[in-house]
Amino acid sequence: MQKLEQERDIHTDFYIKEGNVFVSITRLHDYAHDICVEAEIDMKRLIVTGAKFTFDRYPEKKCELVKDMEKRLIGMSVGNGAGEEIMKRFAGRDGCENVMSLLFLGVSGIVFIDYINRMKEGVITPADFMKDISAIRNNACIAFNPAAHYEEE
Repeated sequence: MQKLEQERDIHTDFYIKEGNVFVSITRLHDYAHDICVEAEIDMKRLIVTGAKFTFDRYPEKKCELVKDMEKRLIGMSVGNGAGEEIMKRFAGRDGCENVMSLLFLGVSGIVFIDYINRMKEGVITPADFMKDISAIRNNACIAFNPAAHYEEE
């Protein structure tokens, strides 16, 4: 197998801005793109309260139009159904798959990061995490699908 020279680097950082306000910053960097998606999330209400999209490099001039889509993120829930909501607001001919992918990682992932952080600090247990996250992200994936059962061999 021969590795291609080109790579896509995607990275997400999470911050506590103040109190219950968290920020996710996700960046895509490759030969044709340098895109950054920043979202401010009220973790108490589990909604997006601020957003900023930065396009420093992109393949087509009309890609700049996506920057105006920031406002579609404001007020969106990061709880149950967040993934579907991101797709609805950012997929398709008037959206951007790259921005959509970055939002999946940053916005959808921030709930998990909050819980993982609290587990590391000893504030909650892994059992608390699974109980709480299952309620918040019910049916978001197979892990949180109450109907899915794993049979060990």
